[in-house]
Amino acid sequence: MRSEDEMMKLILDIAMKDERIRLVTLEGSRTNKNVPRDKFQDYDISYFVTDMDSFTSDESWLDQFGERMMMQKPEDMELFPKYIQHYMNAKDWEILLNTYVGNTYESVWKALFDCQDLFRAYSTSVAVLLRYEYPEYDQQITEYTIKHYQRFQSDFSL
Repeated sequence: MRSEDEMMKLILDIAMKDERIRLVTLEGSRTNKNVPRDKFQDYDISYFVTDMDSFTSDESWLDQFGERMMMQKPEDMELFPKYIQHYMNAKDWEILLNTYVGNTYESVWKALFDCQDLFRAYSTSVAVLLRYEYPEYDQQITEYTIKHYQRFQSDFSL
């Protein structure tokens, strides 16, 4: 895992080397001096760019940051409240809403696993409806995150 200094250097170097990037900002808990630092804090950054399409149409530029365990982009959330509830039963909707609540590491991990379970259930049913053979690679992703969870759990006694 990179140190905070290494991450800040990487974020700034990417901005300096790419002429499409005009400004980079850091948001979130890392900007709040009252929030204690910990090993799990993410880097909420925004790049202000001259050509948005060149970034969104080819995400390979993100590989500079290294292997991603997960990624959330602003556009992921645009359709969430507007449409998804119409396609879920009430119990699953409640589970999904609860993934946005959490102030402990344990609750965040539970939210991740709940999301993976919901994704698998709904994507499998869509695959059946469309007569599509559903790939089982998402099970490998779940196993990968469980492995990391168990490692963190033993390292940090969550």
